[in-house]
Amino acid sequence: MDVKGGTLLGAPRGPCIPEGIRYSLIEELAHEADFAFEEREITETELREANEMRS
Repeated sequence: MDVKGGTLLGAPRGPCIPEGIRYSLIEELAHEADFAFEEREITETELREANEMRS
């Protein structure tokens, strides 16, 4: 997951997403916090530039 420009990004659902990752809950919490939620491929560059990855 990554937040970019007020949008919470999540990788597409599939076999690479560990069980226990509850997208419906994540989407609900994002909505409650006034974040948009977008499910799509996230590039390595986007992950490296993510605020959450900076120290």
